[in-house]
Amino acid sequence: PIVIARSAVGDVSDAGVTLGIGAPSECVARLPDCGCDACDSGSENELSELDRVVIGVVSGTFRRLTAGRRQITQFDAGGWSASGSFRRVEVDAVLADPRGWQELSGAPWTDLD
Repeated sequence: PIVIARSAVGDVSDAGVTLGIGAPSECVARLPDCGCDACDSGSENELSELDRVVIGVVSGTFRRLTAGRRQITQFDAGGWSASGSFRRVEVDAVLADPRGWQELSGAPWTDLD
């Protein structure tokens, strides 16, 4: 499942979007990252990121791998983001073989007849 909700950005309620997946839902994206004028490049970048997240979930390419305080998030085959301490080639190795990591992912929605 995917949950899309309005959320606050700074002191402005309902200015952002929060996306969660799974049951129970786990937050996978908050848009925009920042609400300050200096970071505001218009809606095109935010809409592209929203599309990337939703398409990743419904196409089945989304993966969230967690081990302790380390986390790898992949929305599509084009790249990933990670938080925590990693060696240079470790992320690619974990994505190829995630044994020992907790994984949040799902089948493409088209396969859920």
